Amino acid sequence: MPIDEKQLIQEASHARQHSYAPYSNLHIGAAIAVGDTIYKASNIENASFGATICAERAAMSILVSQGHRTINGIAIVSSLSPPIPPCGICLQMLQEFAVDPENFYVVLANDQNEIIRTTLATLIPHRFVCSDVIRSRKQ
Repeated sequence: MPIDEKQLIQEASHARQHSYAPYSNLHIGAAIAVGDTIYKASNIENASFGATICAERAAMSILVSQGHRTINGIAIVSSLSPPIPPCGICLQMLQEFAVDPENFYVVLANDQNEIIRTTLATLIPHRFVCSDVIRSRKQ
């Protein structure tokens, strides 16, 4: 089933309204479609910055804890222009569950209706994958 980009952006924008970002004031929402279900979340900051969780990882945590293990794309909405991509940790987590990084779509959007369409493979061309872990165990 094709993903409705407009609906994903709308759901990510809605999730962004629940963001907790008193330190950076950078409110972000993410939405991931799995079948007919959309998993959405916002970023949650913490005074201990290591405890902060990005919207992308929050959404991934929800869908994985619901039993899903494969995803094909994500929409991320912020207020910044141009729209911002996921951080490195989020990219690596998305990589873990991406069916095909070359065709894993990433839609970045903002309040000014700017949209950037890209792929996970473009954003993280040199991915650390399961075979790297297996290879390291053989040494």
